[in-house]
Amino acid sequence: MKKLTLLLAFGILYPTFPIVSLANQVQHNQQNDTQYHCDGRQYCAEMRTCDEARYFNRYCPNVKMDGDRDGKPCERRCGS
Repeated sequence: MKKLTLLLAFGILYPTFPIVSLANQVQHNQQNDTQYHCDGRQYCAEMRTCDEARYFNRYCPNVKMDGDRDGKPCERRCGS
């Protein structure tokens, strides 16, 4: 631990991501959490927007919107 502290102090080793960015991501996720919520919908036809489809695909269980499992839901409607 002491060696790690020395490396950090001399600037030899430092985190590869900015902490501010991490804080912004947490805030962004909290905003999304209030805008959308998992309510049992599973299909593209049930989504109002592509953003909503992306949220459901990422955070909600048992959705059926990404047939090729590439992480992009509703590709016919929302594109790639």
